[in-house]
Amino acid sequence: MADGYWPRITDRDAALAAVRMAGLPVFLVGGFTVLTALVTWGAVAGLGEVVTNATPLVIAGGIGFVLVALGLALRGNHAWLVPLAAALTLANAAATVWLFPLWTIPVQALAALVALCGLRGWWWLRQNPA
Repeated sequence: MADGYWPRITDRDAALAAVRMAGLPVFLVGGFTVLTALVTWGAVAGLGEVVTNATPLVIAGGIGFVLVALGLALRGNHAWLVPLAAALTLANAAATVWLFPLWTIPVQALAALVALCGLRGWWWLRQNPA
C-alpha cells in the first residue's frame, strides 16, 4: 500500500496506488493552470486593455484542461496514461517555475515528485503484467 510521497512498490496494489495517487496532483496542477489563465485574461480585460495575443493564455488553458482530464483518468486506474501525465506535469512545472519562481517552487516540486512516483508504479506494472 502507498505510504507517503515516495512509497515502496513491491506488489500490484502498491503500484496501482502510486498510479492513482499521481492523479491528484496532475488534476490540481491542471485546475490551477486553467484558473491562472482565466484570471490573467480577466485581469487584462478588466484593465480595459485589448488582449492582442491570446495564444499563450489559450495554450495554457488547453494544457490545463488536458491535465485535468489526465488526472481524472489516472484516478480511474488508467495506468497507461502515466507517462503522458508525468511529461506534461513536469513541463508545466518547469514553465510555471520559470514564470513565477518564488511561490510556486514547493507546490510544483511536490506535484513533480508524486507524478514521478506514479511513473514508478506504471513501470512496475509494465515489468510485471500479470
